[in-house]
Amino acid sequence: TAPCESVPIVWVQAKVSGMVERALAGGAEALTGGAVSERFGTGYHFEPTVLTGVSQADEIVQREVFGPVLPVLTFSHFDEGIALANDCEYGLTSSI
Repeated sequence: TAPCESVPIVWVQAKVSGMVERALAGGAEALTGGAVSERFGTGYHFEPTVLTGVSQADEIVQREVFGPVLPVLTFSHFDEGIALANDCEYGLTSSI
């Protein structure tokens, strides 16, 4: 199968792009993606994005992005990872 290169979404301009731009402005690094895809020419497509250099308090970690964006945090031990995953309002953004 071909790798996923973009995902069509309707909130691209206001929500996903804004959240990623704010994360990048705050010091995050996009290992891949990070922008609206121009590949298809029409529609709303956002590149699958992996962000590092984010903190637990960052919007991109605390809020549901509803787009193909994965912020990555590190932790030292399992219990810390669980605490970080549980430290958000709705629990929609958490994974280990």
